[in-house]
Amino acid sequence: MLKSTVKIFLRAYSSLLFLDSVYVGAILVALTFLNYSVAISGIVAIISAMLFAHLVNVKDEYLLKGFYVYNSLLAGMGVGYLFTPTPLSLLFVMILSIFTFLLSFMFNRVMGAYGIPTLSLPFAVVTIFSYLASLKYSTLFSS
Repeated sequence: MLKSTVKIFLRAYSSLLFLDSVYVGAILVALTFLNYSVAISGIVAIISAMLFAHLVNVKDEYLLKGFYVYNSLLAGMGVGYLFTPTPLSLLFVMILSIFTFLLSFMFNRVMGAYGIPTLSLPFAVVTIFSYLASLKYSTLFSS
């Protein structure tokens, strides 16, 4: 259980570069700590998506591919780039991560039937709407 969870976590990072290596994932996790808020938000996003996936009984085979989780990671990192890590912004990251996971799953089912890859479309949709929605809340933004 713990071994597969770590694999899912690290493969989500390596999926950003379209690779399937836990070693590359570990290097990318370390590199994200160059920007503390991006690293924390990315980790919170992945953990939230993984917990939600286990809550709704998504098979580990789907999660091990990294596809369903890396869009949540991207959304978390995108929000972390703009916002300082506060309890409110991390709650925002958790909600966006779960929503991105659901969109990834939905887009893959719908667009996959037509042979169209979804790639990072769920990340783009969620991030655009989250940026637009948060413009009125200036306390979230990094200074």
